[in-house]
Amino acid sequence: MQLTLIRHAEPEWVRDGFSQDNPPLTSRGHRQARRLADRLEAEHFDHVYVSPLLRARQTAAPILDAQRRGEVIEPWLEEIRSPIWQGNPAEKAEAAYREEKRRPALERWRGLEGGEPVSEFTKRIHRGANEFLAERGIYRIEHELPVWHIEEPGDKLAFVAHAGTNSVFICHLLGLAPTPWEWERFVIGHASISRLEALKLGDGYTFSLVRLRRVDGRTAAWVHFEVQVRRLGVAGGADGAEDLAGFHDRSFVDAFGDGVEVGKEEVRAVRSGEAHAVAGKRRVAVHLGDRAVDHCVHEVALRGDDV
Repeated sequence: MQLTLIRHAEPEWVRDGFSQDNPPLTSRGHRQARRLADRLEAEHFDHVYVSPLLRARQTAAPILDAQRRGEVIEPWLEEIRSPIWQGNPAEKAEAAYREEKRRPALERWRGLEGGEPVSEFTKRIHRGANEFLAERGIYRIEHELPVWHIEEPGDKLAFVAHAGTNSVFICHLLGLAPTPWEWERFVIGHASISRLEALKLGDGYTFSLVRLRRVDGRTAAWVHFEVQVRRLGVAGGADGAEDLAGFHDRSFVDAFGDGVEVGKEEVRAVRSGEAHAVAGKRRVAVHLGDRAVDHCVHEVALRGDDV
């Protein structure tokens, strides 16, 4: 059995400075969703299930078109329910998240004031997942270890949902004790693919996490960026210009959603062969999740590898 968990593409949480509670995708999010559909087109899924929230449904639309399937909504896939912030200044939500992260560990089960407690959200996902799986002949065997009965081990199921939903679902399938920070334990980027496979044991099956946060064919959570410093030649004939230009042509700049950003001025300069624009010491920031690594280099070519 194979379970593929897809996170929605980039949503427009803020419009004109005000929060949206059930946001659509941004223009970049729609591009991410189309690339995701292309990435998955060659794969066969027996069923595809979608969260009822707009950002997940818009992400799923091109995938379902490519798979020639209709939309099947599963309410239990809904993300943790935040406070009602619709129409409020975006700073209000940002302040609430900052305050929540400063709490002692056990207090984080309470969640955001006015929203769904993390403890209740975790129970909701566990309950919904158990009921959903049981209807398909998949259930946890009474065992001190995470061993499952699976009636159809050849099935391939896909879910288009959210970072919170997917991370809690992953922990549940692996038999890990829940925490109120599953988002941080399994960091899952926009438009990314995570996958679990069932492994046969003597008395059942156990789930193995074989892929986490894979985007456009790369493992975005653990992407290794190789920085190659090279001396550029004159404008129009710069060694190495083609490498970085190629990444730009494949939308490398925004391929990883919120995971990676490369300074666009440097990319444009290299792409056009304007060596003087990037010669000398420039600061190029590569953002991986919420971390940033700055490289002071003469010229940069980036290559993302799975590690």
